[in-house]
Amino acid sequence: MKKIIGIVILIILIVPILHGCDKFINTDKLEKELCEDVLKYLENGDNEELKKMFCNKTLANENIDEQIQEAIDFFKGKIISYDLNIGSCGESFKDGKREYLTLSPYIENIETDKNIKYKIRFYTYIVCAEDSDKVGISKISVESDSGEECIIGEYIE
Repeated sequence: MKKIIGIVILIILIVPILHGCDKFINTDKLEKELCEDVLKYLENGDNEELKKMFCNKTLANENIDEQIQEAIDFFKGKIISYDLNIGSCGESFKDGKREYLTLSPYIENIETDKNIKYKIRFYTYIVCAEDSDKVGISKISVESDSGEECIIGEYIE
């Protein structure tokens, strides 16, 4: 009986605390999904789906369609293997609400059937309370094993 009363009191104390917190976001899972989408769209030459991943600020760039096409042309072959590295994550809370959440995943050792290796890094806001036009990917960098690089967008702080 004492155990049940203790559990009830604990629940009563925890619920208000959790209620004030912003929704939990599993950044590892989200990063993996974003990486897989970027790879899929580059590999399949899907300009429109890749474009949908970018934030409004990057989409305002008048050359964005050309940059996306250049990256798709630059990325040759079908993917055989790759390694996902959890990049850095930045976040801030104020009064229990998430102000921002940023991710910068890194995909390396991307091997294609054209015997070319690539690495990809991108920067994205998942949440930006201050400016919703920043939500989405701002920059993707695709680098080949020969050192050539193709960039879509630009880094937004």
